[in-house]
Amino acid sequence: MDNINRIISGIIIGCASGLMAVSAYKLLEPKHTSDYKIQSNLPVLRTALSGTGSTGLTDFTYAADKTIHAVVHVKTNYAAQQIYNPFSDFFGGQRYYNNTPQQASGSGVIISNDGYIVTNNHVVEGADEINVNLYDNREFKAKVIGNDPNTDLAVIKIDAKDLQFLTFANSDEVQVGQWVLAVGNPFNLA
Repeated sequence: MDNINRIISGIIIGCASGLMAVSAYKLLEPKHTSDYKIQSNLPVLRTALSGTGSTGLTDFTYAADKTIHAVVHVKTNYAAQQIYNPFSDFFGGQRYYNNTPQQASGSGVIISNDGYIVTNNHVVEGADEINVNLYDNREFKAKVIGNDPNTDLAVIKIDAKDLQFLTFANSDEVQVGQWVLAVGNPFNLA
């Protein structure tokens, strides 16, 4: 009987505390007035890669259209490796075992019409096979041309011609407050 009284008391105290917290919040909550109306005459950002849609807000459809054809999906395959089991010395068992083949994927951007692509080094480093899917669903084998683990960048190459590509901008011209649009295809969803 004593436990039931404690449970009931706890429930009553919990409900009372909750009601007091909600009441205090309602008393302290700022009142919404007409001063908080959204102004429709705010300036809208306009750049070479964006425009304004019918709502008057920034519209990135132009930027997406200019970039989407140069963004690729990179898929890599890694062969099974023989791995040493350090616990076998203490507990017995196999000293070496083979893990299963691995796969990784990421995004890349075509930077020349003859198939050079920039991607992340961690996606292609040590890969036994690199496949690149273009926006138009064509698939190519690629090879690593160069990589830099410190910046996590790599350049790969596919054998293709007349590809749509993106050019590098001058990062010295970027200003605080400008829009940035990240475009990628790490899961091959286009």
